[in-house]
Amino acid sequence: MTTLLATAGAVAMTAGALGPWATERGLLGTTTLSGMDYGGVAVMLLALLVTLLAAADRPTLAGACALAAAVWICIVMYGLPGALLGAGADEVSITWGAYLALAGCLTALAAAIARERATAALPQAHGADHAAVVGRPQA
Repeated sequence: MTTLLATAGAVAMTAGALGPWATERGLLGTTTLSGMDYGGVAVMLLALLVTLLAAADRPTLAGACALAAAVWICIVMYGLPGALLGAGADEVSITWGAYLALAGCLTALAAAIARERATAALPQAHGADHAAVVGRPQA
């Protein structure tokens, strides 16, 4: 279940990275800025890693990738309006692509945390107890 949730988060990350991240209105009209211009490729690569690591049952690494992408998106969302206003835009708005990518990161991170907690709740298999855990009779 958590693998599907992490994959859904990665799909949202990819869709958001491909979508528009900002619009700027200036003297020459309105311009839409794609996420691919501001690190969308990195977000897509991290989304691919999240999917692969979730499928390989590596929740800690998948969560780290989702967190790295979320931090990157937050940095861009914070800095982009100021940079565009400084470049002469009259008004800047962060659009749905950045928010969708960020929501996907948080979904994948939540899935990784849930999987990590579920794994930690399982009994540890050591020595003779290992046979009982995997369902084989003890000799």
